[in-house]
Amino acid sequence: MSIIRPVVKQQGTTKVRPVFDASARQVGSPSLNQCLESGPNLLELIPSLLLRFREHKYGIVAAIEKAFLQISVRPEDRIFLKFFWWNGKENVDPKIIRHARVVFGVKSSPFLLEAELEHHLKKYLKNSTYNQRTIDILLRSFYVDDLITSLDNESEILPFIEESYHILTEGKFNLRGWKYTGDDDPEQVTSVLGLIWNRREDELKINLDWRKYTNLKLYRRELFFPLHIEFVILSGFYVLSS
Repeated sequence: MSIIRPVVKQQGTTKVRPVFDASARQVGSPSLNQCLESGPNLLELIPSLLLRFREHKYGIVAAIEKAFLQISVRPEDRIFLKFFWWNGKENVDPKIIRHARVVFGVKSSPFLLEAELEHHLKKYLKNSTYNQRTIDILLRSFYVDDLITSLDNESEILPFIEESYHILTEGKFNLRGWKYTGDDDPEQVTSVLGLIWNRREDELKINLDWRKYTNLKLYRRELFFPLHIEFVILSGFYVLSS
């Protein structure tokens, strides 16, 4: 039996996201997450996604609405997704409810979504009226529920958006929140994999609040971490040592 906690995010389309705390456990017993395989490390996809995002002239991003909730859990596995539901009334026992869908907070959920998207998209390879280039781009452009890619020509953008939307809709995934270089949205700043993307200037910036560090006495260790300088040093060390 696990608990659900809210995660509040002021930016984005979903302000409050209920998270199934699959890491909660009793003393002497493993949590659900400790019993599950997380699958491949999806963080390794981020560098290649960012490179492809900057490869062509027009960057494009979108996101799948409530992506995890579009995937059903087998009935025999739903027993592991139980939680208490209390309606707020006194002297009324809480109900025990089971999730029937993949939920946010279970460590295998991101991989399950990636696998489901790949399975759905591969059905269109070589046996579809859709543009095969669109299928190939979609197969290489998802990080969990986020689509990140780029195109060479402005004339390709709207056909790509329309075709991608229909392809994902056939799998019950609603691909929405489209943003691209040069669009007419008055809000020209978008978050892309933790970076800040100014679509008007087509610039990427690190999402870091420097004001937190202006009045602090910093040591070298504290200074290097927010600048990620340790990555450069370690990379150079490994290159030289090899």
